[in-house]
Parts: sequence; structure tokens; C-alpha cells
Amino acid sequence: MALVAQWAFGSSLPFEWQQQTQAPAPPSPAMLSLASLGERQAAATGAVLYAQSFDAQAGRVLPIKGLDIARIQQWLALAAELNPTSAYPSFLSSRIYAEQAPPPVTREILHWIVSLHLQHPQTHWPALAHAVHLARHRLHDQPLARKLAGELSATPAHVAMPPWARQMQAFLQTDSTELEDAQALIGGLIASGQVTDERAIAVLLADLKSIEASIEAQLESDKRAQEIHPNSENSTETISVTSDLATQQPSRHR
Repeated sequence: MALVAQWAFGSSLPFEWQQQTQAPAPPSPAMLSLASLGERQAAATGAVLYAQSFDAQAGRVLPIKGLDIARIQQWLALAAELNPTSAYPSFLSSRIYAEQAPPPVTREILHWIVSLHLQHPQTHWPALAHAVHLARHRLHDQPLARKLAGELSATPAHVAMPPWARQMQAFLQTDSTELEDAQALIGGLIASGQVTDERAIAVLLADLKSIEASIEAQLESDKRAQEIHPNSENSTETISVTSDLATQQPSRHR
């Protein structure tokens, strides 16, 4: 019977593999809970695994940017509703999907993370802390970053959070780079013991490495452009050579 079922399933698949970029609409929480015989945590884990593995199809890995991230986010929202005390849905949303989604979808994800934090701040404050980082450096929306940081600062005192998380509004006043902010945030999460899962730590370190690689690529691109057009920055300016030139400090890339 198992062999016949496998043959029937295989025969129903198209001969030519076609990638799917849009996941099907998730079932209702009640339906998924019923299908799991009332095991809501198991149902939530299943929803997360489905969303997380959707980019791996027929042995191929699809670029996350090419997926319908808004639909993937619906599955993660379903998992968070079934198991509100699990930090993994908000972790995946903030660290993977919000990083690569179009700006409007990223904004929706950040507002969703705020709603989770208001309900279960002890579970979701790390995702909200990263949401501040995304608003500042990916969306370049300083008012939104300040608003999200304010939500962190307003977290009830009984919630165990490291001091730096409550003081993120002050960090926004500093002239720090994306890499410096990411190093402080990821280092703080690991040092505080909030993130202990090896897979989650691997995601954090990979995220940091990706930011470093992006900055290095940008610096290299700027360097090549300067070599090709060495006087492009001075095309609209006249710089006089005076005796105080020796006291000027060369500009440096942050």
C-alpha cells in the first residue's frame, strides 16, 4: 500500500520541475490545531518548518528574495498565534525575511513584531531590538527607529532585559555605522544568554558576516570608481593648496 501511494503521488507531479515562489495560504489556527489533535506547540513547529524550508524545493534552493515573503510571513504569524511563547517565529521574521523583503513588507513585519512584543515582551524583545536596527539602517527611517526603540524603553520593569536594550534610544543618537550597531546587538544577545540555540547563533553570525561582506564590497566599488575617475569628487570644487594642507586628516570610510 505504501508503494502504491508513493507511485500515485509521484505520478501526480509534473515531469518538468517548476519552482514555486508563493506558498499556499495557511490554514486557520483552529483547523491546524485540530489536525494536530490539539497539540498547538507541535502545530506551531510544523508551520515554522514549512515556512523555513519553502525555499528548498525538489533539491534546489531558491533565493529568498525571489519568494513571496508576505505569504511566508503569514505562516510565521500562524505559528506565533498557536504558540505565543516561542521566540522562533519573530526571530526568523526579523533576522531572515525582513532583511530581504521589499520595504513595504519589511515595515509590515516590523509592526507585527511590535504587536508580539506588547503581548509577550519577555519572548520577543530581541526581535524588536533588531527591528530598531532594520528601521535605522535598511529602511533609513529614523522616526520609525525611534518609535520602536521607545517601545523597548517602555517595556515593563519586571521583564528581564539587559540595560542596553532599554537604552536603544540613546544609541540612535550616536553616529555609529551599520556594522558597529550589528556587532553591539549580536554581541549583546549572545553575551546576555538570550540566544543559546546553536542554529540561532549561526544565523546571527552569518548575518554579521553578510553585513561585513556588503560593506567591503561597497568600499572596493568606491575604490575602483575613484581609480577610474580620480577627479570626479573635485569636478565642482576648486581646492587650493596651502601650507595648512599638511595638517588636514585624510577622510576615512566607516
